[in-house]
Amino acid sequence: MSGYSGPERDGGFVLVSVMWALVLLALIAIVTTTAFRGSHRALSRADQLAGAKVLVDGLAQLLAADIAVTRLFRFNGMAMRSGWPLACRHENATIVLTATNSVGLVDLNLADRATLKTVLLAAGVKTDKVEQLLDAIIDFRDPDNLTREGLPEDRIYRDRGVLHLPKNSPYEDVGELDQVAFMNSRILARIRAFLTVFSHERKVETEVSPPRLAAILSGRTISDRQIASRAAEASRKSRAVASSAYRLETRYRMFEIRVMAMRDNGVHAMRVAGVEIMPGTRDGYRLVYWNRATPFSHERLLARFPDLPSCFLPSRSSE
Repeated sequence: MSGYSGPERDGGFVLVSVMWALVLLALIAIVTTTAFRGSHRALSRADQLAGAKVLVDGLAQLLAADIAVTRLFRFNGMAMRSGWPLACRHENATIVLTATNSVGLVDLNLADRATLKTVLLAAGVKTDKVEQLLDAIIDFRDPDNLTREGLPEDRIYRDRGVLHLPKNSPYEDVGELDQVAFMNSRILARIRAFLTVFSHERKVETEVSPPRLAAILSGRTISDRQIASRAAEASRKSRAVASSAYRLETRYRMFEIRVMAMRDNGVHAMRVAGVEIMPGTRDGYRLVYWNRATPFSHERLLARFPDLPSCFLPSRSSE
């Protein structure tokens, strides 16, 4: 991790934080330049993938530190809007970064039935099956062992041949949905990015939501191409936009980041992380989860757009 300190500290510590940022940035540039230098003919696919993994891990920590310290959604001077991807170029790869305020996601423990149902229907759950799955999701988190109809929940799990029983306590991780009766991997993959257990709010603040979730909850539609096109245009203008336009409110401490590195030949790696702001600590934040992931369709499309800005400007240009 970087040696960032929280913004509440005095000027000396903030200066140390800035210095650490510059050091980390320099290290990332050195490592990634080495990893990505040379054509795809000179590097094996395994080498290219290893380089991409190094890149996304370094950038994920840099992005987490930048947001935690400044409380601004930005990356290396480029303004980011919560939930919307930012794309930039480094060597012969495109970097796609997304940071989302947790209150822009659906809290799996507090969301009402109507919100969860809307998300499930948008994920393609058939109308005649959605109530059954919805009951199972809610029954898994509530404290009793009875279904809405008054039947024992554990009997349903045993009848389906499930080895585990319902937890009957709040979700600690969105991944626990894979233990819910009637859930399958296809549905979970479609809804996972819309959910959190860290919002602690019943209401979803759609102005900081991922664009697809905001559209779903408002009854609209938006295509992958539309998301990618708007994100590409915003990325090109990102250095001209004041980062303060996308400030992380002080009362909110959690956000999620997604970082993808995709080479021009399609080799890619991706990191997803949950970040909690912790003022007064050495780093100013902690990583709550740190997972590999698969890019969304709009992220893959965005990586192919032309004329994206450079991730790292020459030092004399940034002074």
